[in-house]
Amino acid sequence: MCTDVTFIDNYLTEEFCHAQKLFIYDYNPKTGMYQISDRDFQKVKQRLLLQLTNLGQPLIEVVDANYRNRGSFCSGTSSTASSSSRTTPATRSRTSSASGAALWPCRRW
Repeated sequence: MCTDVTFIDNYLTEEFCHAQKLFIYDYNPKTGMYQISDRDFQKVKQRLLLQLTNLGQPLIEVVDANYRNRGSFCSGTSSTASSSSRTTPATRSRTSSASGAALWPCRRW
């Protein structure tokens, strides 16, 4: 029995990827549009697998442990760890950092 992750990992081939014209897309802030960013098989496969890990939820990480030296931290997601096209109430108000990571408003703890 295969899960979605093991199925893609075991059976997605480079030939299938090219025949189906699979690609990765990302948001381009310069044009304000989503654009194809890569067609490389290994990158496409990795992106598909990352979208399925953690039940499709973004992997949240601490971006700055002492944001603006105020005793609060800034959290965000890696742009490769989640789908750029998904929008939920929690992600609508996020902004992007210079590195392309999605940032949420900082929290004081």
